[in-house]
Amino acid sequence: MKFFLTLLLLSVSYLSHAQGSLSDVMPVKSGAVEYSDVVPVPSESKNQLFDKAKQWIVTYYPSATEALQLADKDGGMLIAKGSLYTPWLFNMTYRSDGYLNHAIILEIKDGRYRYTVNDLTVSASHPSARSMGRYVWTIAEFMERPMLKRNSIKYAVKADENIKAMLQNLEQAMKAKKSDF
Repeated sequence: MKFFLTLLLLSVSYLSHAQGSLSDVMPVKSGAVEYSDVVPVPSESKNQLFDKAKQWIVTYYPSATEALQLADKDGGMLIAKGSLYTPWLFNMTYRSDGYLNHAIILEIKDGRYRYTVNDLTVSASHPSARSMGRYVWTIAEFMERPMLKRNSIKYAVKADENIKAMLQNLEQAMKAKKSDF
């Protein structure tokens, strides 16, 4: 009897974790996922930060010419669109090579920059995705797909980790000291 009670409690715990909402995992503003923050970089000029941010985009994204959408040095703004490899599971046996597509806006001023990551969509490359009607969903739509609901929170956690790792990489690049060469 204790075994069945323990099994029941573990099942309820697992199911309640698997059925969380997007806002439990990612920052949601006005119904959409958006990461945004101002990062101070003391003693760096607007031009120095702009050059570092542009260099980061060129080195971070495999196809920088496609990723970079806007580079306005006078206005202090860079906009890029890219994808983070974030595989996801249909169920225990089918895995898809999924990508988390996003836009990143960098607004730059003397001594600081603001990043905004938004327009998150999930794209699938697995042939089984055809049965779900299309290959690209907003992250909120993806979380509500009946076939994916059980694993959607796990995907959101992984996507959140990938975005935070990208932003950490950006911050390291922006705060790095310039080489003498």
